[in-house]
Amino acid sequence: MRFLPSDSLLEAVGACALWSTGPVVAVVIGGYPRLAELRRKRSVEAAQRAQRVTLARDLHDFVAHDVSGIVALAQAARFVADSDPGRALETLARIEAAGLQALDTMDRAVRMLRDLTGEPGATAAAEPNLADLPALLERFADPVRVAADLDLDLVGRVPPEVGASAYRLVTEALTNVRRHAPTATAVSVSLRRAPGPALAVTITNDGPAGRRPPRAAPGGTSGLAELGQRIHLLGGSLTACAHGDGWRVAALLPLEPA
Repeated sequence: MRFLPSDSLLEAVGACALWSTGPVVAVVIGGYPRLAELRRKRSVEAAQRAQRVTLARDLHDFVAHDVSGIVALAQAARFVADSDPGRALETLARIEAAGLQALDTMDRAVRMLRDLTGEPGATAAAEPNLADLPALLERFADPVRVAADLDLDLVGRVPPEVGASAYRLVTEALTNVRRHAPTATAVSVSLRRAPGPALAVTITNDGPAGRRPPRAAPGGTSGLAELGQRIHLLGGSLTACAHGDGWRVAALLPLEPA
């Protein structure tokens, strides 16, 4: 400022603006790539968080279901081992199948973890859908009697996210039967097309009356609560309430975007 030819305020402001042009341009040119890199890192972190949530959901929905089934089958085998060895051997075969299924789910989780860390060879596994329901119900059918009313014509005709949500709902409901209604002897699963068009999924068990719905664990949410949020985002609805002497979980999933 001392080298300006005059003390005019207007000339001083103009000189400052002129001299600041270079540094401002340098900051803009140098800052844009850094801003783009920051946005890229945030996007990657958000994708990784989403994958971690998916991994946690898979572990809860599928591994917990298979492990609870293994426990129930092991208890049943222990009771019939002396009186009916043949039945005990069949139960052991089901335990083996449930254990292999749990291992498959763990392998899927490991592949997802490798994908999170950028390790080579990681591949995304497809989510289970309606076509996998018969196998799921077959694994659950001992010692509980399962009555299935499945419209298998819907397989391949529903959006992938709807099919995956329906499968997860059935898995969570069956897992809750193992955990909260151990005396249940029968479970009915219905999968039908409803007006809308929509997919109606209903799971009912004959457990004793007075059972309370599963509560969320401290610091987290219950599986049904998370599924309810997921189904709500798809434009559907989920209800869970007492039904006779047992419990009913019902969902309505739209087959077309709202």
